[in-house]
Amino acid sequence: MASSSSPGIGVGDRVERRTANRDLLAAASALCSVSVCYWSLASAYGLYASISWLVQWLEAREGGFISAANLGWITGWLMVLPNAVLALYWGWKRRADIVYSPQVGDGHICIPLCLGLFALFRSLPLGTLFEPGMLMLLGATVLNGLSALLLGGLPRWAGALLAAGYGWFSGRAC
Repeated sequence: MASSSSPGIGVGDRVERRTANRDLLAAASALCSVSVCYWSLASAYGLYASISWLVQWLEAREGGFISAANLGWITGWLMVLPNAVLALYWGWKRRADIVYSPQVGDGHICIPLCLGLFALFRSLPLGTLFEPGMLMLLGATVLNGLSALLLGGLPRWAGALLAAGYGWFSGRAC
């Protein structure tokens, strides 16, 4: 029996189409999930291979700033620079939510996870910069928290102070 709203198409036909569409959507979703999984694994391997190559290259170099002696700083900056570029871009677009979120992810998830995984296999010795670094992080956290609570956000002068503090710390450490 045909429906009055769609001549020639019965209720059974519409139910079959919905079921077919649902099945097609489920198959596409599963394929997409598998593709994302493979892409993530390939990307992780690519990152691992490129960092491994960089470490081997730096260890082979003798003397100068670009050498194994500064491996932590060089690899750290290579990982931080994309975040800095994103922060500058989204700050220019006035999207503080996007500026803050990668920092929260790196600072509260990625760094402790990586340090914890390393410590599972070998004790992690503290360097000479650990205490001043922790004090700088504590100061930056307090400044960010107070700015957010009292001023509703991080003003430019506070951003300049944070950038200057990072520059001072980096200059002192290198």
